[in-house]
Parts: sequence; C-alpha cells; structure tokens
Amino acid sequence: MLLLILIFIRCYRFVPQPNPSASNHESRYRAGLDASYAGNPLFLRGEYQIREDDRSTADSQKMSGGYLLGGYELTGNLEAIARYEYIDRDTSLDDDHFTG
Repeated sequence: MLLLILIFIRCYRFVPQPNPSASNHESRYRAGLDASYAGNPLFLRGEYQIREDDRSTADSQKMSGGYLLGGYELTGNLEAIARYEYIDRDTSLDDDHFTG
C-alpha cells in the first residue's frame, strides 16, 4: 500500500524599495497552504491562498481562493475524479456580484 502525505505552507510580504516608508508605497502579502494525500485507491489534493494588495492609487484589496481535487481508482483502468474550486476576488465586499 502506497501512502504519501505532503503539506506545504508558504507566506511572504513584498515591499518595494528604496523607500518603503513613503505614504504612497505598494505592498503585497501572500499566504497559502498546499496539501496532498496519495493512497490506494484514494487520492486528495488541495490548496488555499489568501492575498492582500496595498496599492498607492486605491484602497487595499483582499482575495482568497482554493481548490480540492479527489480521485478514486475503481478498477485498474478506471478512475473517478472530482474537483471543486472557489475564489473570492474581493473579500471586503459584503455581497459579491458582477455587473456588466
């Protein structure tokens, strides 16, 4: 039986140089979590990310999203796979609607 579990956590903040203390600077923050499970006959993989951009010309924008992928080996040649994805392009809005 093969069993493999991987978890990665990443996080960084970027502030441009040479003057990060100026009132009009931009900065970016990113954080995420990746996880994988590989067993037999089941495998799972997922990711979740958050980001925040502080821009000099506008307010900050916060986003989040991720996915979950799973599969199950039914026979040696047949596998069922499902995927779910989620994204919130601006978490500061109470009700996200797109208009055009």
